[in-house]
This record gives sequence, structure tokens and C-alpha cells, in this order.
Amino acid sequence: MTELLTGASFDALLLSEARIEGRGHLSVTGHPAAGFFTEEEMSRVDPSGYMPYGMYRDTLFSFIKGNRTPSGFMIQLVLPRSETEELVGSSGCTIPSSDVESLSLLIRFRDGALSVTTGTSISGFYPDKSLDHALDAYAAGILDRCGADYDTQL
Repeated sequence: MTELLTGASFDALLLSEARIEGRGHLSVTGHPAAGFFTEEEMSRVDPSGYMPYGMYRDTLFSFIKGNRTPSGFMIQLVLPRSETEELVGSSGCTIPSSDVESLSLLIRFRDGALSVTTGTSISGFYPDKSLDHALDAYAAGILDRCGADYDTQL
């Protein structure tokens, strides 16, 4: 959790949505507010319309930090389109990258436990699960780089 909120391991992923329950309730989407960001910052907007998580991390952390652990939070991160296409290509799946709408990590903290769930959004039905397995491996790689202890559940 420390790396998620203070480190850079997740910064290149895109923030889809974040909700935090603590001293109050905070809800944030990763769609940039018109006129708020500079042109340079707006150049970092992904074709999906989301901004990098790293541009929101400090704000989210400032809402959470303090003497008390938040009662819960949810952060949904999406892979940038370029990484999505790369993962589709390297996974060996039969799904065309044009049919992959998004690949995401849903990070939840509740009752003192942190969980990460991967998700694929695909237009159409494909029985090929190799992209799901590749996304699971991608998420495990991030957790490994963070030094996180985790177990996988299918």
C-alpha cells in the first residue's frame, strides 16, 4: 500500500476512478477537468481520455494520510493504450487489439486487507483466456517490483 500511495510503481497507469472512505468521502475520476491542466499536462492524456495515476497520487495520499487507517478505498487503474496493444501482441492471444477496450487493475482496501483484481474489457466473445493470464502476470510483475507479499486466487 505504501508503494501505491507514495511510490512511482503505478504512476504510468491511468486513473479511471478512485473512492476513499476515511475522515470523509472522496471520489475522483481520471478524466481531466477542462481548463485546469496546462497544455503540457494535457499532452499526457491517453486516447482513452484518462490521465496518469501519478498526476493524482499526491492528492489521494494527502486525503488518506494521518494517524488513522482509512476504512476503505478503491482505485481503478487502466493500462495506457500503447501498453494494452503491447500486452495483446505479446500474450499470443487470438483477440485483435482493436477489440480490447481496456485492461485494468482494481485495487481495494477493506477491513485491513488490500486486494488487486485484474479485468479485461473486450467487445465480442472470445474463449481465449491467454490475455487474462498475461494481464495477471503483468499485475504480479508490478507487485513483485514493489516487494509486496501476495497470493493469487483464481
